[in-house]
Amino acid sequence: PQLAETAALLGMSEEQAVADLVAHPVRVLAIGFAPGQPYLGMLPDRWDIPRLKDITPLIPASALVVAVRQLIVFSADTPTGWRHVGQTAFRPFRSESDAPFPLRPGDVLHFEPVSHDEFDCIRAGDSAGSGGARLEVQE
Repeated sequence: PQLAETAALLGMSEEQAVADLVAHPVRVLAIGFAPGQPYLGMLPDRWDIPRLKDITPLIPASALVVAVRQLIVFSADTPTGWRHVGQTAFRPFRSESDAPFPLRPGDVLHFEPVSHDEFDCIRAGDSAGSGGARLEVQE
């Protein structure tokens, strides 16, 4: 989506930007703006990139966006001035669930890159909205 432009701002190739992004686990800092929508951070200083000058009219639900050293997984289709750098199959708001908000402030997320084919398989086989996410409890 806007990965190439974001990578250029970082002085990286798209592959380097993806590798750098997924190398850093991020903590849920807050849930807000839209139901269940997590604000994640903080990324290294090099990711302190500005918002877009213009609004992107529509970013799809489950999009991974970045700005000002934070990541967000969008819980709904929405316009934004943040940079759409990837797509997840994870749904951060599940209205049909007994626990509609699967994430809580303080949770730690680690993203893994997948191919387009792997993404399509994950999404096709995921009726619960976990997006292939795995839960690991640290004691």
